[in-house]
Amino acid sequence: MKRFALLLLLTLFAAAPAQGASRLVVKGAGFGHGVGMSQYGAYGFADRGVDHARILGHYYTGTQIGRLEGGGGHARVLLKTAGRIVFTNAAGVAGARRLDPAKRYVATRGLSGAVTLRSASGRDLGSYASPLTIAGAGGGIQINGRSGHAATDGCYRGTLQLRASALGVAAINALALDDYIRGVVAGEMPSGWPQQALRAQAVAARTYALATTKAGDGFDQYADTRSQVYNGISGETAPTDAAVAATTGEVVTYQGKPIVTYYFSTSGGRTEDVENVFIGAEPAP
Repeated sequence: MKRFALLLLLTLFAAAPAQGASRLVVKGAGFGHGVGMSQYGAYGFADRGVDHARILGHYYTGTQIGRLEGGGGHARVLLKTAGRIVFTNAAGVAGARRLDPAKRYVATRGLSGAVTLRSASGRDLGSYASPLTIAGAGGGIQINGRSGHAATDGCYRGTLQLRASALGVAAINALALDDYIRGVVAGEMPSGWPQQALRAQAVAARTYALATTKAGDGFDQYADTRSQVYNGISGETAPTDAAVAATTGEVVTYQGKPIVTYYFSTSGGRTEDVENVFIGAEPAP
């Protein structure tokens, strides 16, 4: 028995060098396109006491924080395009009919590119030139169904512009720029992150909206990752609202002009030049 135990121990010790010689190879990368601000990097900086201006200066080299003039502007966001757009909590048709916020309405494409408005029961309420602008009641106008990345039956500040399109009717949310940014920040960054990271995200989102346009039919931004994730009122939180308010009017500029402030999730410690990521892109600061 003792001899067997001794042989077993010798066998185990003999096997140890072979195990020690094996290799463990770990491969990995960041998450996202790698251009501009790393959001997890912004988190790391903020967690160590770095303010949002320095975070932005790190990722957008050679830029400055500028200030908007004239109130900040507006945004026009394509929420959805469908054969029929159903909405509630509407106050009225701009310059025409009053609507009951408690009732549901349906918009469809009419003849000659007009927009036809009907009650939920199908009663014809009129045909209007495109785009038809609908004012929202308190709490924002509600669009039935899913819009972009927003929750089902989302509510939105500003007005609803209904535009006839080849696919039916496009529902476009027109609103003040910072009201748009309020609906973006928590959709792009967890609201529980440090305040300076949220402020960096707010400035990056505001600048991106100003510097880009999708040149769509009556809209500038999508409500999803083709532009920025926009969730309307349901996407607003107290910490992200505070970040937007604290940075009102702030944008990232180069030679006095807002830049395209690309951002993404995780860098893995390095970022990439835009011309190496997006086909046809020119080098940019």
